[in-house]
Amino acid sequence: MSRYKPTFDQEKDEWVLYVPQSSVSQNADGSFEVRLPVYAGRALAIGGNKLRNLRREYREWLLEQQEGKCAICGKGVQSDNPWNLDHQPPLAQIGSKFIDYERITQNRVIHGHCDPDQMAKKRT
Repeated sequence: MSRYKPTFDQEKDEWVLYVPQSSVSQNADGSFEVRLPVYAGRALAIGGNKLRNLRREYREWLLEQQEGKCAICGKGVQSDNPWNLDHQPPLAQIGSKFIDYERITQNRVIHGHCDPDQMAKKRT
């Protein structure tokens, strides 16, 4: 794995992957092809070890900004109800940021049972 060095650029909210030149080739249409061994995918998985700590720190920071209360119900910590990091807008939409200390987005921390996406999954 030392040949592949993924890093997460918090300022630009994107992955940067450094690969050996031998792994990159240019196609006839001008596009580039990067071939990675299967084991390199683990380092790039969203929510993997690289982002887990950053996400936890960001969630704790957001929770502090919210004075320790759920952004939906307004209640504090409940031991039987974990906190979720709710991205607003959702990560698939333009304008979303995974980690946003500048508060450009409306990301928030909510209780698991207050999360509409989680509740929809339980109903199906």
